[in-house]
Amino acid sequence: MGSGWIVRSVTGVALATGLAGCVGSLPDTPFVPGGSGAFPERPAGETLPFSLSLPDGFDITLTPGLDIATYTIKSAGRPYLYVLNQQFPAFDYRTDWKGRIRPRVQQRIFCHPVAGQGEFPPHRQILHLQREWIAPDRRPAFGDWDFILVWERIDLPAEQQALADQIAASVHVPGMTAAIPQSALMTCP
Repeated sequence: MGSGWIVRSVTGVALATGLAGCVGSLPDTPFVPGGSGAFPERPAGETLPFSLSLPDGFDITLTPGLDIATYTIKSAGRPYLYVLNQQFPAFDYRTDWKGRIRPRVQQRIFCHPVAGQGEFPPHRQILHLQREWIAPDRRPAFGDWDFILVWERIDLPAEQQALADQIAASVHVPGMTAAIPQSALMTCP
């Protein structure tokens, strides 16, 4: 080992220490599931691909993306849940013997952070069928559907969690799905 190795090692440690200091001082960015950050967030407008009931003081913003649109439901700038409009489902859904999606609203719950996937916090996902592009006489292929996914954290303070649950249960896609009872939302064991 020569002096070149020592110089490179010292330089590497100094560089790593300096970068760690820079990274540690960056502001926290808000978590947005599915958000790519390719386009800026803006008010969602009046036409939505789903309907829901919002308590007073809540608004909806839209972050468009290349293959996903993320609607953020928030109050006083604090996100309560997200509704994603996407062609590809966030999890494996159930189908009937003809390959059609049954039931049209399905849930999955993650009680712990999802390692390796952006360290998602504990959350509930509710998958609504938005549209089927399937002729009655053929089996569906991958991508023959559009979905609305409700993505809700399940580790919020009790009062905020109750509001988020109420909103999540009210989401439905007109003509395809109905709102689900809040009592039917899946919870962690």
